Amino acid sequence: MFQRVSFDVRFDLVVLSGPGCLFARCCRWRPAEAFFGDLLNDQAFALARRILADYHPLQPEMVLQLAAQQLPQFLTKAVVRKISVPLPWRDRGGLPLPKWLANYMTCTWRAPIQQRYRRIHKHLRVEAPLEEWINVCAESGEVLGDEYCGQWLLLNVPFLALDDLWLRRALRVPERLRFLALRLLHKPAYWRSPARVRADLELEARAETYIRNALDMLDDRVPDAAAAADGFLDPAQLAPEQELARRNVVAAAAAAVAAKWPDDGADPAAWEHWLAAQGGRANRVFAVLGPAGSGKTSAVELAIAQAVQAGAHVGVACPTGMLAARYRRRFPDLDVDTIHGMFSLFKAELQTLEMMLVYDLVVIDEVGQVPLWIFERLLRLWDAAGRRPALVFVGDFAQLRGADGTCAKQSARWREVLRTQGGMNFKSRATANSASHSPH
Repeated sequence: MFQRVSFDVRFDLVVLSGPGCLFARCCRWRPAEAFFGDLLNDQAFALARRILADYHPLQPEMVLQLAAQQLPQFLTKAVVRKISVPLPWRDRGGLPLPKWLANYMTCTWRAPIQQRYRRIHKHLRVEAPLEEWINVCAESGEVLGDEYCGQWLLLNVPFLALDDLWLRRALRVPERLRFLALRLLHKPAYWRSPARVRADLELEARAETYIRNALDMLDDRVPDAAAAADGFLDPAQLAPEQELARRNVVAAAAAAVAAKWPDDGADPAAWEHWLAAQGGRANRVFAVLGPAGSGKTSAVELAIAQAVQAGAHVGVACPTGMLAARYRRRFPDLDVDTIHGMFSLFKAELQTLEMMLVYDLVVIDEVGQVPLWIFERLLRLWDAAGRRPALVFVGDFAQLRGADGTCAKQSARWREVLRTQGGMNFKSRATANSASHSPH
């Protein structure tokens, strides 16, 4: 029956957009030997049409079924739940590991080496034992944020113990780039080759916009992380403008600590010394301004850490809860809140006049988003605190404005603010340092 009528199934792969893996599989049949005469054979035609219509040979469904013979599918229950791999070396605040992870780590059915790697090892006839070869076999990965870098590190770099992945050189890198630096140190050939990263993203059928964003992110962050890990860039080594901003903030915080009232139990000599030192002492309001990536946040965060080490009571307030959450992760022991929450802007102003008295250093991030009325109220709270605390505004007026469309620069008191530019970013600093260390 099939000898009389045979059909060639033609498949054309047509690229729809960009270099991704999005293809249209166009299927059509045609008679191999005859034309209408063979088509009149209802018995053969009906069977062939049934095969083409019902089973779709070589279309995605059948391709997956064939692939399943090489890599069998896994069975799950009716509910599939999304999980997030916890990052190592992160303080979980005393919380235990998730129950599913603890059960997975202690279960007896979990094989330490996947079956496909056992088959590859056997097929390649590798002389090294499987337990040694599995530690050096090649893996591929993904590019995204720094937390994803930490997960990629766990899933793509072989290790016997978790601490094998940690390298002391990563301590030189700013915390926001630490996992990227570890990933770069473990797999330098891969992450220094944009072509290899692009090829893997294309295999994942990523859109061209996503690929460009990922490569731009790597181009921006890899030099910073590499320079820091190599010792050319230290978090304490800042550009001249950044160093000026850091020095101003640290000096203002130190002056605020020195101007603090002595303890209630202090002897009269301490009070006399404090009164003698108050002549002409008054802090200034500082603003560290600069576009995104200029390094202003890095300089201020370093100044905050040094002020805390010197005994200053520091408070950080942000216009939004998302910004406050980022600072809270960076400084878990500090007073971090939204501006409304820290200074109770929902209350009458007379009830909040003493709320800035307890701080030696107050940092207000994203000053561009602070409306005019909040800026002037913060300055009045600073006045009520005797102008003792170091009040620092950080941000960029070229970005998003406040909810009511006003900004701090519209205030008549903005002239009182001592303004400092953030300076050049880490990449510029790393490039300069790398050039200075290169042989002539």
